[in-house]
Amino acid sequence: MPFVPFFDTVQAVIGFDVAGAKWSTAMYFTLANLDSAKAQVLGGEIDLYFVTPLLDSLVTSCEFTDIVLYDMSSDESPRYTYTPAVAKFGASGAASVPLHTCLVATSYSDTRGRSGRGRNYITGFDESRCGPTVWNPATVSEVDNVFEVWQASPLSNGAEWVIASRYSNNVQLNIGRTFPVTSTNVRNNRIATQRRRVGKY
Repeated sequence: MPFVPFFDTVQAVIGFDVAGAKWSTAMYFTLANLDSAKAQVLGGEIDLYFVTPLLDSLVTSCEFTDIVLYDMSSDESPRYTYTPAVAKFGASGAASVPLHTCLVATSYSDTRGRSGRGRNYITGFDESRCGPTVWNPATVSEVDNVFEVWQASPLSNGAEWVIASRYSNNVQLNIGRTFPVTSTNVRNNRIATQRRRVGKY
């Protein structure tokens, strides 16, 4: 798939490790002129306002490893890595669900259709948090709250959490578009699966 540029846009790939198995989830932000200093500030805010609260719902074998931040204006643009100052792990001592077992949080914008929606696949929960096909209500509520607090959190340097779209009416764009996130929730409690990929696409 050819690279589609997004001007003044940053992709942040948030990395985790569960007993040696890696998974990640990505977010996008409008932010002009990404450099090392801005990357460290944004990475720190994602760590503080999103990752740290989320870890309260994950297992102790789940470690937050880093955030890789990409300038999406070009596939040759520099990338920067934010690493937490101290090791950070989940709070539950139980065994983790398989990493392909995910809870899905859907983000919305004012733009209708699939182009105006984004998803984050979250795993690393303990086995008691779900049945064969659904997550329990407490887990759904906790993740909803993490995203609600995250969305209300202040970001520096004019950064704004957005949905990034490479398509319009199923046609791939030459230049991607972004839409500010207006709300996020777990639409349903069904267990989902998703291959975890660390990288731009």
